[in-house]
Amino acid sequence: MGSFFTNIQIKSVGPNSLLDLKEEIIATIMKNFDYDKVEESSDRAIIISGDVNSDWITVYDELSDSDDYQSLEDLASAISQALGTYAVSNLVYDSDLLCMRLFEQGKSLDLYVNDVELYNEFLQQNRKRNGQLSRWAPLLKEANKSDLSLIWQEESLFAEDKLHSLSKCFGWLTDDSCTGFNYRQKDRLGPRDTVLYFRDNNPAGPLFNEDGPTKFEYGTFGLVWECKSNMLSSQRFFHQNTGVSERGLSIRVWGSAIDEGSIVSLTADVVLPDQILSKGTVREVQLKYVDQDTTFPGFIIDFPDYDIPAGAELIRSISSNKDIEKSTKMNHKSQTTVDISFIPLKSGIYELFVSIHPSSNIMNGVEHKIPIYVDTSIW
Repeated sequence: MGSFFTNIQIKSVGPNSLLDLKEEIIATIMKNFDYDKVEESSDRAIIISGDVNSDWITVYDELSDSDDYQSLEDLASAISQALGTYAVSNLVYDSDLLCMRLFEQGKSLDLYVNDVELYNEFLQQNRKRNGQLSRWAPLLKEANKSDLSLIWQEESLFAEDKLHSLSKCFGWLTDDSCTGFNYRQKDRLGPRDTVLYFRDNNPAGPLFNEDGPTKFEYGTFGLVWECKSNMLSSQRFFHQNTGVSERGLSIRVWGSAIDEGSIVSLTADVVLPDQILSKGTVREVQLKYVDQDTTFPGFIIDFPDYDIPAGAELIRSISSNKDIEKSTKMNHKSQTTVDISFIPLKSGIYELFVSIHPSSNIMNGVEHKIPIYVDTSIW
């Protein structure tokens, strides 16, 4: 899995020292989010980093780094409004997606995304362009509009590389702007960093519902499957159950890779504790969608004796260190790991659909559409 991190870049204003800005940030959080500053680790922590030679300071928020994107934008907007300045919220998701939202005096001016297609797929949006370049021009320091335009459009293998290039354009400290709370706290805390702790005055209710039906939610898997003809190829899928435990797991596989006879020796294994593999029973069948009568060739792989681990449905936003610990433990214990393998026969580009679900209810599973590149590369 790639990098995930968030941070906020804040433009210094007037003669305010870094200490002055820290005090205003504290006041902003207390006023807008009903938190009290405390001296020891509590519900939320924030790291503030700055350098006297830079016009920007960086804020790392523990809550935002726990996959709460809305809290990132809320905090950036609130700080921008309180200080009457520019702020930019940065999110890198799995090294694939970069989202940067620009605020001025609390108002959102623009959103930049490095990959429009991926952004639309993840968030079910219909965005047409990366962003509005002219809105970002006032931030330029080490580059002009032409430089920014080139970086704006160029392809980068990793989202953090794109952020690094844009950071230099805006005069941000790249070591600060290309990391997040968890990385900073673990590896890079230094004399320029100040850690602030806050207690929530309005504690949230229960974090999970643990009594729901057995149901998988989207987890980690490869967005692209690259392989070589006549060589065994495998990919691992990770998914969490959001309900009670249930016995019986099924996998359905179909797509042009099967229609055209391009793959053989399809198998699947559930990865049990201690990396023990439990092999499924493969059946070649005719499949159809629930609302259609037309059938198409595919495979069903059954694990009738597999006990899907119990999980829980997240029913509110994560808002504290304890919530993070609970969520991490729940995700770990509720995870089902599956390895799918096959041997490709013919060069080309194909599609493979994979549905992983409880045997009792196909609608409570997850479905993936994965492009298969045989003897070729997406890059």
